[in-house]
Amino acid sequence: MVNSITHIAFIECTLNNQWQTEFGYPNPKRKFEWSEHMALNDDATVSLVDIGQTRRYLSFKSNSKIQIINNVLVFTSYQATDITINEEKQFPKNQRIGD
Repeated sequence: MVNSITHIAFIECTLNNQWQTEFGYPNPKRKFEWSEHMALNDDATVSLVDIGQTRRYLSFKSNSKIQIINNVLVFTSYQATDITINEEKQFPKNQRIGD
């Protein structure tokens, strides 16, 4: 099994409440440009909108660690149990000014 490091650039990212912050944001005393989070249970999820403006849902195993560096989510590929891309919920659906 090949374990690769996955990087996903995003414009919006939300962690559900099954994560513990190990380091960095949102610690108000130690503000850094990156943070590390550990999944407390199986099926800890991350919802994000990538730079291609597609909403993505990722599910992680218990004790998996992810890092958020600026606007990039970083994790080892074997930690993600499921990656779902829902094309119907692209963000935003409105036409751009230049189009």
